[in-house]
Amino acid sequence: MTGGNPFGVVAMGGDFIVAQSKGQLLRVNPKGAKSVIFDVQKAGFGIPFGVAVWNDHLFLTTNLGLIVKVDRSGNGVAIVDLVKARFGVPSGIAISDNNLVVTTGSGYLLKIVGQT
Repeated sequence: MTGGNPFGVVAMGGDFIVAQSKGQLLRVNPKGAKSVIFDVQKAGFGIPFGVAVWNDHLFLTTNLGLIVKVDRSGNGVAIVDLVKARFGVPSGIAISDNNLVVTTGSGYLLKIVGQT
C-alpha cells in the first residue's frame, strides 16, 4: 500500500478500511482508489494498529495505548487508555455482543463493556 504499511483492515459498506503505518485510516474501494477517513497521528492519538466496525463507527487501537472511536463524519475521540490502566499497548480489536474485545502486547485479552 502506497504511503504506509497496512496493519489492520475491516470491510465497511463495500469498501475496506485500512489502518496504516503513516498514522491514517484509509478507505480503499475494490478498484484500489484511496481516501483518508481520519488522520489518527495528526489528531494526537498515535499510529493505528487494529480496526473494527460497529454501526457505522470505527474503533481502533493505537501505539499510544488508546482505543479511539471514529464516527461516520471522520471525528475521533479516545475512549479508553489501556496504558494508563496498566494493561499495555492494545493491538487487535473485535466486536462481540456489543462490546469491544482487545488484545494487548502485555498478553491480555480484554472485554471492554459499554463502549460501542
